[in-house]
Amino acid sequence: MTGTESVMDSPVRSAELDKLPWIDYEDEHGGSTGVAQFKVVSPNIFYVRFGPGFAGPVHCHPHDTTYFVVKGRLRFGDEGWFGPGSVRWVRRGHVYGPEETDDGTEFLVVSSGPIKLILPEQLP
Repeated sequence: MTGTESVMDSPVRSAELDKLPWIDYEDEHGGSTGVAQFKVVSPNIFYVRFGPGFAGPVHCHPHDTTYFVVKGRLRFGDEGWFGPGSVRWVRRGHVYGPEETDDGTEFLVVSSGPIKLILPEQLP
């Protein structure tokens, strides 16, 4: 890098998850219960932690999204429970949820574009 490029412009990026800060998630829609935190790896990649008893609202995303469960279990509505090592892919615009955990979970979310949460009533 020449010093005039931003890190985001670099063709290759890396991050050490242990060195990234946890950010408290505040649901602007008021649909979540319980503790949620995330680490921003890039605008399209987040590492997420839901505390015990977390429940998020039914929603969709504007881009295809892939979930990689690392710790604990995560349920997506009537799709059932996903545990460590599970991978779940969701096409953009597919409404699902709620996202729930029992004893807490950690997972990586990778999106094909900037991650945004859209509630069903916000859809055209």
